[in-house]
Amino acid sequence: MAFQFLCPQGHLLQGESSQAGQQCKCPYCQTEFLVPSPTGAAPEATPGPASAAQQQPAPPVREQPSGGGFPGTQADSAGAGAPSAGEVPQFGSVTAEQQSLLHIPCPKGHILETPHDMLGQDAMCPFCQTQFRLRLEASIEHRKERDDNRNRREQKLGKAWLNWAIVIGVLVALAVILMIALAAAR
Repeated sequence: MAFQFLCPQGHLLQGESSQAGQQCKCPYCQTEFLVPSPTGAAPEATPGPASAAQQQPAPPVREQPSGGGFPGTQADSAGAGAPSAGEVPQFGSVTAEQQSLLHIPCPKGHILETPHDMLGQDAMCPFCQTQFRLRLEASIEHRKERDDNRNRREQKLGKAWLNWAIVIGVLVALAVILMIALAAAR
């Protein structure tokens, strides 16, 4: 499904929802960035701390100059490769690897969608311009998986303790019954 979004400099672009997270270059200002998800297409819809979202106003939509190429777009009738005034650029197809995205918060709390192949690289948040390293350990998915594993281990350990307590309780009850039976037999 096609949706529209703004580049970090405020130029209106268009892409398919399957292309979310794909790295691209704006045909107007040549800024490289990741295609946002359709739900987070506008910067004000990006999840993050309320204070950070309120501090960052939406970038203004700027005049769209002609010129420059855009990966996966078809050249206009003039052959320049830039979209015409009323046309919004389309992106090329996305591989399955690019569809699995990680959500990594910047130091100020803005959530960025990042493909796996960009891990270990330095990145700049398009909202607050803070530069930081993209690490798997910082991703929301990794933290959730780590917490799930910790919870599973705790549940397993809790069940083991419960099982041992039941076994010990049964053995104590049998020992008491055996002692009562031996005392009654004498």
